[in-house]
Amino acid sequence: MLKKMKRVVSMDLSPSPSPSYVVDEDARSRMRHQHLMQEYEELVKDVQAMKNNLQRAKERKLTLLAEVKFLRGRYKYLMKNQIPNPQQERNPVWIQNPEIRSEILSKERTYKQKEVAMKNPAPVLDLNQISF
Repeated sequence: MLKKMKRVVSMDLSPSPSPSYVVDEDARSRMRHQHLMQEYEELVKDVQAMKNNLQRAKERKLTLLAEVKFLRGRYKYLMKNQIPNPQQERNPVWIQNPEIRSEILSKERTYKQKEVAMKNPAPVLDLNQISF
């Protein structure tokens, strides 16, 4: 009991703070609280932005993985069903034969608007070949 009494007595003997000191402390604590709340709200916004960026990055990663999986499968399929002799496909007969090539290329020629595509109305006769 003596200890309790000493505490009570010691508390009573301590000087009481002045009212202006209490007001200053209260204002300072309010300011600190406001500052901490602002920092907290900024941190919450930053965390939310980081979560959104992470989510977008994960979605992009999944999209890219799906594309890679598709392309690998497509490559595997194309290699499996490849034409046995690809050299023939690269050089078709019409490319090797100059007469056919010139005919096809002349047909495929694109004309300007002012030019008119003239078709040969009559075959050109070689007078040296005509015999009387």
